[in-house]
Amino acid sequence: MKKSLALILCGVCFSLSSLAAPAIQCDTEDWVGSHGVADGDAFHGTLTSACDITDTSGSGLTELLKYLVDQTSARFVVNAGPVAETYLDLPSRLFDVTAKDDSEELQVRSDLHIASDGKTRLEYASLSKEIQGSGNSQFLQQMDIKFTVTPGSNNNSYRFVLSTTLAVKRPWYAPVGVFESQAEKVAHEKYLQNRSATAPDIAAHL
Repeated sequence: MKKSLALILCGVCFSLSSLAAPAIQCDTEDWVGSHGVADGDAFHGTLTSACDITDTSGSGLTELLKYLVDQTSARFVVNAGPVAETYLDLPSRLFDVTAKDDSEELQVRSDLHIASDGKTRLEYASLSKEIQGSGNSQFLQQMDIKFTVTPGSNNNSYRFVLSTTLAVKRPWYAPVGVFESQAEKVAHEKYLQNRSATAPDIAAHL
């Protein structure tokens, strides 16, 4: 079955719950620190935004943690794991996974950390370590996806923060200015696609 690039970028693609959907309000995405083409070689940048999720109906972070772990083997090729670890001071499971996108002729192998204490926060980090692609995908050098989920100030509410870090090598034939502009545009488009796919599914399992 072919998978879209949005699936790989978000690291997860979940099935929507049949229950009434929680309300989701997201900030405008923005760059973290500097971004652009360094020394005319490659585009580097991290986009992030936060979403407030309200009116959830599940059992919170405990349910979300179980869901993410259970879905790993269904959504990725699991090369190794899970291995118990500590990640960002939280009990965590570490997987070595490969995401495949046949339509883009792209494979991304990553270290996947899924960490939570079930109460204060959940951390999800897919950190790329090997990328193989052809066509335009051959220029992709890094694709890291991270998100954090924390309880909100009201009952049945949460804060979801999604960050995507990309590094794309500039083809020798592409002018720096044109390449940088196009890379920024594509990064924004893919980020919004990923957030639109991920946020509702995270909310459905809180």
